[in-house]
Amino acid sequence: MIAAAFDPKDIIARFTAGEGFPEADVRECLSTPSASVPALMAILEDRVAGGTGELSQLDAKGDACFLALHILADLKVTAAFQPLMRLLRSTDQDLEALFGDCLIETMGPILIALNPGGYSVFEEGFSDRNADDYARDAMMVAWVYGVLSGEVPREHALSVLKAFPKTVRPAPDSYLWGSYIGAAGDLGFEELEEPIAKLFTDGSIMMDEGGFRPVDPEDFALHLEAASLSEENEESRELWMASNRYFPSRTRSSFWANGPGMAMKTSGWMCPSWKLPRTKSPICRTDGGWLPVLAVYCLALCCLAVLARWPLGRYWRRTWAAVSASGWSRPGAMMPGPRPNPSATSWNTGWAFRPTCFSWIRWVN
Repeated sequence: MIAAAFDPKDIIARFTAGEGFPEADVRECLSTPSASVPALMAILEDRVAGGTGELSQLDAKGDACFLALHILADLKVTAAFQPLMRLLRSTDQDLEALFGDCLIETMGPILIALNPGGYSVFEEGFSDRNADDYARDAMMVAWVYGVLSGEVPREHALSVLKAFPKTVRPAPDSYLWGSYIGAAGDLGFEELEEPIAKLFTDGSIMMDEGGFRPVDPEDFALHLEAASLSEENEESRELWMASNRYFPSRTRSSFWANGPGMAMKTSGWMCPSWKLPRTKSPICRTDGGWLPVLAVYCLALCCLAVLARWPLGRYWRRTWAAVSASGWSRPGAMMPGPRPNPSATSWNTGWAFRPTCFSWIRWVN
């Protein structure tokens, strides 16, 4: 028996009703794609059309669109790829309000899951100076995945990255510099070490008004070493791929499920907490629940940063690279610069903390 097609208005009502995560409704959409996909696509396309249609008005906060996109990605509905790309490159949409930290943590994997084939569209996307920097970062993640999977020739990738500082020319304090240096290191392009070092001395990469740089000179070496260490065995490689958002992979192929009776609740830095302001995750909420853990972790990282400049620095940098390759964290987990909405919480005005180990917690039985 074929399930009757869902009504988009009904989906929005169910996704936005109450205060809890709509687990049963998400499960129903995942289990009956023939009935749910047309409604989910309608929600996404109405938002892409400008966000002024009837469905977008009903979904004023964008919660239904947020969930719809993740479900479509989990189902690998490639028809959603072009609408999503138009949305990410639009200049009249508040992507941060719509997707929150999803722009940083899951948008890359979403693009990978929805991509029907071809990666030149991502090159065009991350080269678009009018697009949101975090959206451009997600497109670069998807493009690097294409290189790692062999879909994009390494020779072509190297030529693109060599020309990046001149052809793309991000602003000196742009977050995209971190994406670029991370991509070059993850792909193992050692020949870019000298050109990248010059970026910090010729004014290409500079501090913002708050005194923060989008990336540190040491980050390229950390990415190189972590990528190298990840090649020791297949398990390390898969964990490294997942921790750097280069998946779907066999270990994390689903955004929502991990076996019978388990569904992921959006939380941590992977996605914003459900029904909380989009830039407030449990890690940076003001009730103090995670603050002691955060304080200790940040102190440890600051100590490592200082020791890295001592004679023992090589040992500590290698240790950090090994930790990254194991999948527990990744180089650059301390993300400099202001969050998209600095007024949301005091933690968002400086160094923002997003370790991968906290990105995959908060499961609902």
